[in-house]
Amino acid sequence: MGLPHVEPEKFCLPEVRVATWEGFVFINIDPNAPPLEDYLGGITEHFASLARPPLRDRYKAMHVAKPVRCNWKVALEAFLEGYHTIVTHAQSLPYAGTPTPSTTSTQGRSTGTA
Repeated sequence: MGLPHVEPEKFCLPEVRVATWEGFVFINIDPNAPPLEDYLGGITEHFASLARPPLRDRYKAMHVAKPVRCNWKVALEAFLEGYHTIVTHAQSLPYAGTPTPSTTSTQGRSTGTA
């Protein structure tokens, strides 16, 4: 049984590549892109040696919300990007569980400043 007027090749969803790493799911719509493992390169070893507990074992323990009287776009950008914290808000690092800045570089991209 089926629907004779439905042609599967015209009605099916496009196929995408899906891969996982450390509990994250990656979807790639480019059929010509390299496999995720190749793209990640040495970052897998980098995180394997640093992440305690491993990323796949982490979870969100609580959610905290606080009303802030400001432009929502400014607040969003301020809290999405934490790299500036080491330099501009160093006094808050002991409370964030990050007592010292990281100078580790991964694949040529800076992950912090000294």
